[in-house]
Amino acid sequence: MARFDRRWEEALAIADLSDVNRKRDGYNRNYLIEKECAISSPVLAKRGFLKLEPLSAKDLQSVYPMLNEFE
Repeated sequence: MARFDRRWEEALAIADLSDVNRKRDGYNRNYLIEKECAISSPVLAKRGFLKLEPLSAKDLQSVYPMLNEFE
């Protein structure tokens, strides 16, 4: 488990999240416009919308934790 954790930590450190974050930014910019066009209501389009923050290695580690955290 220690070997896996070490390699997982290294992989997270070098992970290129720029493509994912570019797509999240596009979602933030375009979702409300597209939804408003579809339902013809800016008020309803904004209802329930949550802006996606840029993804980080720390975010990934919180979803996919190190194995030693399960001991």
